[in-house]
Amino acid sequence: MFQLRQLRTFVAAAETLSFTRAAERVHLTQPSVTEQIRALEDAVGRPLFARHRNALALTDAGGKLLTRARDLLAMADDTLHAVKGDAAATAASLTLVAPETLTLTVFTPVMADYAQRYPDVSLTLLTRNSADTLSTVKDGSADLGLLHGLPAHAPSLTSEVLSHDEPVLVVPSGSPLSGRQSVSVRDFAEERLGATAPGCTYRAYLEALVQPGRDMPGISFEAESVRGLIGMVAAGLGVCVLPRLAFRSALPGPGVRAVRLDGAMRNLPVCLVRPAGTHRREPLHVSAFAGMLRERIPGLDQAMPTVDVQDGPRGVAVTQQEDHGVGDVLGRADAAHK
Repeated sequence: MFQLRQLRTFVAAAETLSFTRAAERVHLTQPSVTEQIRALEDAVGRPLFARHRNALALTDAGGKLLTRARDLLAMADDTLHAVKGDAAATAASLTLVAPETLTLTVFTPVMADYAQRYPDVSLTLLTRNSADTLSTVKDGSADLGLLHGLPAHAPSLTSEVLSHDEPVLVVPSGSPLSGRQSVSVRDFAEERLGATAPGCTYRAYLEALVQPGRDMPGISFEAESVRGLIGMVAAGLGVCVLPRLAFRSALPGPGVRAVRLDGAMRNLPVCLVRPAGTHRREPLHVSAFAGMLRERIPGLDQAMPTVDVQDGPRGVAVTQQEDHGVGDVLGRADAAHK
């Protein structure tokens, strides 16, 4: 029979897909984590992890155990609090923060199922821009945050790439470009170009995208919100470039269309940020929500890298650390607007 400590270690390994990071989370050595996972596999009679291309992944048995393990650990915690007579179990809360585009497309679809699984957890959803999302998680006002792009230089945070988004060109339905399957940056060089307000990650990405070319369009109109910007495009003011998730979150009507943007950097990370907190164990109800996000976001067919970021003057970058070009420009552009 397996033990609760083995289940806690397994959940940590399943959520990080790394025995090294799991060891940090549960305050064990990596050999101890490996030993506990092997003992758990012996108990259930099936392998729980497999390696594919040097990446750790859950087996079918591991995926089934993960959901049950979270429930068992939650019940154990609730039982302990009930016996002790304290109110910790019923006072649990989860605060989430993200820009509106990501709250609508990523956070909210998960919240209803989470509330059914953890009915005693009080949920709060905050809408902030990218910079304020980082600040809210840093100061402890939120447990989890979402960003487009990797936060740069913040040792108090850990960033985990959940998925990748891609930029699209948003055009009026009547535009000649709306019938195209894809366009290049030069295809809309003569168009009036719209953007979100300075300081927004999407604005910084757009400026990095059009900056290298001499014949690229300048920004002709602005809006503080994605919905406002798309509305201006629908009204015929011009075109704009947005991440596909941002376009989808605005619930656009028939007046606009999103066209694939060729030649643009497609590796636009969607990142989950949380306090680094390696000195303490993250509450189960928080890690459970993070696990549900991983399960629900489409396109997660490989291990998600986790990076610890360090403090510095820059804001949010849009590429992995090994990427160059547009991402490097964006880091500088974003810093200039903060």
